[in-house]
Amino acid sequence: MLTLGYSVCAKTVEVYQKQIQKKHATKIENYFIENKNLFHVYNIDDYHAIHENRRPDTESTSIANNFAICVLHLWSVCL
Repeated sequence: MLTLGYSVCAKTVEVYQKQIQKKHATKIENYFIENKNLFHVYNIDDYHAIHENRRPDTESTSIANNFAICVLHLWSVCL
């Protein structure tokens, strides 16, 4: 990995993640500035499911699932 110019140091990964976070906020802000004349409709589905095993074993006693789906619809003409 080192010969390829990549580092697996945790600090390097943390710095990279912070750079992505800063750029993402700027990208989102610029997107809405450029598309301010469009009507944005968001559908956000926050899904939770918790399933417990009837007979707990030594490895695991429950499984929790949580995920969110965000869908964006753009309308340029409203009827």
